[in-house]
Amino acid sequence: MKTAQKKTVILVNDEAGLGVAISDSLRVSPGSDLSRKQSNIHLSLEKYGVKDAADPCSRIDFVDKSGSHQVTIILLPNFQPPVAACAANEIMELIMSQCTSDPPIILLPIPQASLKFDQDSKKSMMFDGAAAIFGVEVSPATEITEEFLSGTPKPPSFVLKCEVFSCLVLMLQILKLPSLLIGANVDQGGLSASGQDLQEITQIGEYLAKLTRLSFSKESINWREKGKRKSQEPWRALYG
Repeated sequence: MKTAQKKTVILVNDEAGLGVAISDSLRVSPGSDLSRKQSNIHLSLEKYGVKDAADPCSRIDFVDKSGSHQVTIILLPNFQPPVAACAANEIMELIMSQCTSDPPIILLPIPQASLKFDQDSKKSMMFDGAAAIFGVEVSPATEITEEFLSGTPKPPSFVLKCEVFSCLVLMLQILKLPSLLIGANVDQGGLSASGQDLQEITQIGEYLAKLTRLSFSKESINWREKGKRKSQEPWRALYG
């Protein structure tokens, strides 16, 4: 697998805490010369008329000995409209401004709770009662995105229920950046809500580790079972 092109993973700090858990799980592989550095990104949205928008974004960089950032993980707050569109635009501008050569491959790991599938199509993705990893190109396919997805099934049609991811996908399609949407379809039969979440974190974390040449560390996950998820706001039903 080709690894020369840099990768940027964009996660959302969802209500269940899966985004944070996945970012926590990715570590430097044994024997690698990379170092892991954590910082914050403070987005200024004042040019959009938005003041005091939200908490800062979390950023994790995996840097080689020459100081070059090989993998970057960005954890965004779960912005709501209309702020979500402004934040997505600012993040993409930041990523593009830091490109010294080719743009990075953008990886969007999306929790199952942020996707809406047709139930019959969803069942067809399951096998052996395990979580089925899937992936699809967001923008036109490139040689490296096709290689990344080799052997990985594409999902059936779906609707994005997370505003931040919806805005990011639109931006990536406009900019035509090499990008992948990644998810795991977890079998909900016989598993508690926390069991489903942990299975999803593990499947997505291991898959991201494979693509980025990092290490997945289940022990590094700082995650606790959440209470019952809040019911969806009525206005969201209008968007499928």
